[in-house]
Amino acid sequence: MKRIEQKPLDTIRHGRLKATIYKARFRPFESTKYLNIVALKRAKKVPIQIGWIEAVGMNITLEAEVRKGLITKIRPVGCKNCGPQKKSKRKHRGAFKMVAREVLKRARVLGKRATLPIPVSAVSKLVVGRIIIITNDDWDICITVYGPFGVVCIFCLFAPGVCFGPAKL
Repeated sequence: MKRIEQKPLDTIRHGRLKATIYKARFRPFESTKYLNIVALKRAKKVPIQIGWIEAVGMNITLEAEVRKGLITKIRPVGCKNCGPQKKSKRKHRGAFKMVAREVLKRARVLGKRATLPIPVSAVSKLVVGRIIIITNDDWDICITVYGPFGVVCIFCLFAPGVCFGPAKL
């Protein structure tokens, strides 16, 4: 994975897993200006690619799940300049949850964050402030998203998403 020099905001280690938090910059696609908002307000569930975030020399494409005109989920779907990912036979699910919980605690303190749901018309004003790169034998890229009622989620490129309620953090 090719990275440019960017100072990490924080680093978390748990066993062999290492999570590094970086500041990211969101750039919406030009095509989001031309979305049919009326049709998206009627849609039950539609995935649309809304833009990309850039950090440490990587461009990560983001996909939003739109329900009745509101963006309810955002997740990374592709990564340019990331290099190949090794498929590890064993996923460290328990360790990943521990690291994810700690990342979410620290990301909350670090400031800017994506808060959902938001109207599709406001996609150009979306704030995706932090990305997390998790490494062990392989690597993964994740973003943190804050939902209503204190629910916090971390969505990754390869690993399944993890959400924590307000009482679990």
